[in-house]
Amino acid sequence: MNWEMVDLENWIIAIFTMIYVVLTYLILKSNKKMIEENVKGREREYRPEVIGFFREERGFLYFQLKNIGRRLAINTQIDFIPDLNMWTYMNDVDFLKGRIKTIAPNQFYDTYVGVQHEVKKEYEELLSLHSDNKGSGETFIKIKYNDEDGINYESYYEVSLLDFDMYKGRRTYDMTDLVKEIKALNEKNNKEG
Repeated sequence: MNWEMVDLENWIIAIFTMIYVVLTYLILKSNKKMIEENVKGREREYRPEVIGFFREERGFLYFQLKNIGRRLAINTQIDFIPDLNMWTYMNDVDFLKGRIKTIAPNQFYDTYVGVQHEVKKEYEELLSLHSDNKGSGETFIKIKYNDEDGINYESYYEVSLLDFDMYKGRRTYDMTDLVKEIKALNEKNNKEG
């Protein structure tokens, strides 16, 4: 029996076994990382997500708070910085005063804010009182809530009521403008007739 040949075969088997062990370890490590990413992705996907935004409809502004997530949002609280409740109809809305016990997925709360051009004037005056926000149109919404497992979430982002003036080719009228338009039409009709 040739011992040199057996030793060489043993070394080759040992090297291939070592390569196999290293590759197996790398595969297991990669699988573990992939599983952790899947768990994190599932947690991000399967959670409550409460957003607040202003919307305009036919010259009127509304504020909407909506759970666009896939789980129940519990103990939701909302704050505006600077506080918008002092000059709009929003100060009478219960869901903005305290906390909302539960918001189901796709459930929303909607409230009337005011006539768009009137709100804009008041909003600009409010911003001028806050020197840190002066002229910028910045208002921040802070929304805090948690899910059934007690995990806390907090969103903090900027909104602006001045964004509604960015639509091109659109004119807003207040009552004074309408009265002037009607008087001008009456005068024109009286001259022609």
